[in-house]
Amino acid sequence: MENIQELLAGTIDFKGQELADYYSKVILTFGSLISCILGFILQDLKITLISFAIFIVFDLIVVIPPYPFYNKNNLKFLPSVKDFKQTITNIIIEN
Repeated sequence: MENIQELLAGTIDFKGQELADYYSKVILTFGSLISCILGFILQDLKITLISFAIFIVFDLIVVIPPYPFYNKNNLKFLPSVKDFKQTITNIIIEN
């Protein structure tokens, strides 16, 4: 059950967000150029829109799921204030 919750949570780290943003920009730029060129050569607006929709679906498949390579740089957070006070108290008592 926890594995399903982790998959649906969709958490990625900050570097993963930058990477997903970069991939999205590259895919959509490349897709719009290819779609426009293809539509211009074939002189068909329907082909342009369908090919761009295919690139959008491909972009969604690449960017939305939280793949493991988006979570390579997890942050290490500081301990909570309560834990910090307990640690300081233990240090003072031991000395």
